[in-house]
Parts: sequence; structure tokens; C-alpha cells
Amino acid sequence: MAIRKGNFPLKKSKPKKSRKSVKGLEKDLKNILYPVIKRRDVDEPCISCEKYPNEGTDTQAGHFTAFELCNQLMRWYSKNINKQCSGCNGFKHGNGTEYRKGMLYKYGVEEVDYIETYYKTPLPISFNYRDWLVTTIEKLKGQTDEFILNYMEFETRSMLSSLSNS
Repeated sequence: MAIRKGNFPLKKSKPKKSRKSVKGLEKDLKNILYPVIKRRDVDEPCISCEKYPNEGTDTQAGHFTAFELCNQLMRWYSKNINKQCSGCNGFKHGNGTEYRKGMLYKYGVEEVDYIETYYKTPLPISFNYRDWLVTTIEKLKGQTDEFILNYMEFETRSMLSSLSNS
């Protein structure tokens, strides 16, 4: 029996469902996508300085457009993320000028223009980033590297394309 306080019985609290924070979900997606990027680029040098970093210890998944600056979809666009050495990604803050040259060589002008055009496209207020993260993580769990790379590219392109057409 619940203890009464005044004339009102105390409510028994229901156990709360634990919901992962957006930061926690971003970490989960990062743990799925970044190793795939590193495996995709395993035989390639750092996209910025063209040196071959020590695999594992010195290899990072670096963004062409800094993830802090781009919209939430472009942050996860697989062609916006490439193998970088820690010197370029960390110490040289992305080494942007050389990264752009590497992107032009790897993907061509059209892809670089696409990223530079859409990375700041505002997402509609109705876009629920948390729900998108949950859905995307569920779809990618246990999938092949090829599926993950294609899905992230298609998902970003289709959503940003639908925004520019509206």
C-alpha cells in the first residue's frame, strides 16, 4: 500500500524506458560507418598528404566538410568521409586545401561540387534527427560494407534532392 501524503496517495513511478541520447546514437552510427570507410580506403594514402599512415594507430575517418559545419545528413555522407592520417585530420585541422585536391582526384569535380553545394542545406524543421539515426542504425546493423556505403550515399542524396525540389 502506498503511503499517503495529505489526502493524496503517492503515485508509484513507472520504470522509465531508457532512450539513448542523440550523442549516443551518433556514436553508434560512427562505430558502424567509420570502420567501413577505413576498410574502403585501406589501400589508399591519406587523402590530404598522400602519405601512407600506419594502419590502425594513425588512420582516421576525416570529413571533407567539417561535421560541425555541415547539415546532419551530409555529416554521414560516405563520400564526405575519407581516410586521413592523424597529422592532417587533427594537427592540421583537416588540411582542407589538400583534402579538396584529393577529393577532386578521387571523385571528380561533379562530386566535390555536389558536397560543396549541399553541405549547408537547411533541413526542414519536421526532420527528426533522432528518429533518422535510430532507423539508419537498425538498417545498417549486420550489413555488408558495400551495402552500408551505398545506403549512406543514396539516403543522403535522395533526402537532399527532395528538399531542393520542394
